[in-house]
Amino acid sequence: MTTLPLATAAFALYPETSVFDFDIQPLNLTPPFYVTLEAQNDTPGFRAAALAQALQHDMNPLHGCYGTNPFSMHPRTKETDAPLPACSPAPPLPQLPFDDNFTLIEHINPTGNVMMLVIKYEGELRLLKFQQFDRYTVGKRKLLRFDTEKAAYEQLLHRGVCDIGIVPRCYGWVELKSEHMPMIEKQLHTDWDWDRNGLPKGLLLEYFADAVPVSISNVTIFLAEKAMMALCQIHAAFIKHNDIARRNCLLLPDGRVIWVDFDTCLFPDLGVRRVDFWEELRIAWQFFYTCLLPNQRIGYHDPLVP
Repeated sequence: MTTLPLATAAFALYPETSVFDFDIQPLNLTPPFYVTLEAQNDTPGFRAAALAQALQHDMNPLHGCYGTNPFSMHPRTKETDAPLPACSPAPPLPQLPFDDNFTLIEHINPTGNVMMLVIKYEGELRLLKFQQFDRYTVGKRKLLRFDTEKAAYEQLLHRGVCDIGIVPRCYGWVELKSEHMPMIEKQLHTDWDWDRNGLPKGLLLEYFADAVPVSISNVTIFLAEKAMMALCQIHAAFIKHNDIARRNCLLLPDGRVIWVDFDTCLFPDLGVRRVDFWEELRIAWQFFYTCLLPNQRIGYHDPLVP
């Protein structure tokens, strides 16, 4: 727990210390519950009128009902940014042979850019994830999504984040050989762009069969708080997720919130600063409390919410 003023604590101690553990928390970090109670008294006519305005103007008139974003900051505040400590190296993920221990079950993303195979590995259902379009750029550096996500899971495992159930557990990685591809293409009706990508490398991940993306049909103020807490724990591993979106925030039947897809995440060695972690909290808070929850209140499906 800290007793430092918020401005100092935020940039001197975050992300090592979660904002939820500050003695002086950001104002409106968890919006008051009366806003949710207030929404229960909305009349059908009120909701219909608000929805009509949202559809006409492409903006929910209730977008500010949960108050001010606690992570908004003055541009000069960024000048107080303090350096991050050196990260201890994480052990490398083990490479697993693609052998008879792998049994292909189905391809669950046949039209997407990511080949996601449900497989049975040593008697358990797992997810084998391959990138179709692997290359991307950060600044002047050309990176591979596979390498980025592999490094992310090495850190998440090393720092115990996978153990607390807010991200999938990663069991290792595989590299398919040319002799594997005809069988995969035949069984799963998928083609790999050989010229562009070469032989695919993939991560073996925990599989959540009943997970659903967060949406206006399932979001709650308690779910939003869980997701924000989980993001703080990911940041504590010095990983900026870098893609806050519904598809990357999953809700499980037991109420857990899982953040997935770290293939474009950022690390300190890619130039991430303390203030960048704070900025991602601002984006996530806006995503839940300015977009999803107000949109749920009137049944507005905002096409601009990713």
